[in-house]
Amino acid sequence: MVIEVKAPAVPGVWFGGGYKAGTTFGVVGNETAQIVCVAADGRQGFTATITGTRFPALGVGASGGPILVLITSMRSPGALARLMTGGTDYSLAVGAKFDTLLKGGKYARATQALADFAAKYGKRGAQGLKAAKTLVKYNSQISDIVKALGMKLDHYEPQIFSIGSPWGGFGAEASVHFTVSEFHVESVVNF
Repeated sequence: MVIEVKAPAVPGVWFGGGYKAGTTFGVVGNETAQIVCVAADGRQGFTATITGTRFPALGVGASGGPILVLITSMRSPGALARLMTGGTDYSLAVGAKFDTLLKGGKYARATQALADFAAKYGKRGAQGLKAAKTLVKYNSQISDIVKALGMKLDHYEPQIFSIGSPWGGFGAEASVHFTVSEFHVESVVNF
């Protein structure tokens, strides 16, 4: 007799991916992203748009590419409604998104775990929200990524980590900026 033990889902953890594009011209810029995420326990999924304003910005150009997204401390997608976040970042792209390669050292363990996870299971996840539900059986790997990033599971507002892929991107951009982003949940699906 074989007994299969399934790792319990970590509450409040969501993961997924999407596509992000941004522009910077002189001292201002903007960016937008479309994401699809599923709860680690497989009960819900959602799509959202993220719009951001870059200021003060220093640079010029436009770039974009695929992103991986990890969210903690979020009980339901409604917690993202009108959430505003801010932070300093930079973009460097000449065809490919080189900034992702440069940032890799800062988050080396987490980015390697995300890359391994995406390489092994990303093809199914890219088929949409229902396909992403098949990924929830890998809760222990997702928990390892959350720990490696130092994200909190019980913060008073959602914690969001996204990282771009150096592959599949486009553009020519060099900029340093502070970005204020706002989240807009578009659809929620119960599985």
